[in-house]
Amino acid sequence: ACPGSLTVKAGNHGWHGASSQAAELEKLPDSRVKLFDEAFQIKDPQGNALDAMPFKISSGDGVDRSSSEADGKTMRVSTENVDRLKFELRWHELESKT
Repeated sequence: ACPGSLTVKAGNHGWHGASSQAAELEKLPDSRVKLFDEAFQIKDPQGNALDAMPFKISSGDGVDRSSSEADGKTMRVSTENVDRLKFELRWHELESKT
């Protein structure tokens, strides 16, 4: 049934392929449940929403900088654990409207 043995004559034959290389996978999105979240609404002393107001929110997960939406609201910051947030209005970044 078997015709004979297979003999390979070579000084060096490297068997390189997918099995000898490390697989590189892209990072998966953070799917942990975020039980704690907070958002802010920026208003002037008369209670009017301030749009395009630059701000900075710092948390244990990092720093987010942005500007408020048309209704004065900020994006929602979500964390897995209780975390202290620091909210700063960036008045000095406003452009003069004159």
